[in-house]
Amino acid sequence: MLIGKNNPLNATLAETLSDYMSTGSRVSPEEFLSPDFDSTIEEVVVFVNLIDLTNQESQIVKKVRALSKETKIVAIHTFTVPSMIEQVISHGYDAYLSFFDLSRDMDSLMNSLRENSEV
Repeated sequence: MLIGKNNPLNATLAETLSDYMSTGSRVSPEEFLSPDFDSTIEEVVVFVNLIDLTNQESQIVKKVRALSKETKIVAIHTFTVPSMIEQVISHGYDAYLSFFDLSRDMDSLMNSLRENSEV
């Protein structure tokens, strides 16, 4: 699952992610946080496009954790500076990917997540 707005960037991102996960889908931050959102998370990895978020980030992380403690949460943004990446991870994410390195780093990220869980 990709949590991100309905735009061309996220459509491309969702398509790329579907190459790595069989249950790829996209949901907007507002839809995900809505009380009407289907509260079942079957995905073992949830990707969050941080560019699309304003004050919703902590709510999204909390909701994903509440719905499934086994689900891994991966933040996606343009940061490449290690201190900025560490700050993102400290907000409760399990991993981080830069848009700039997505295709290069996706295989190693997914392998790492698989090694650390039942992905």
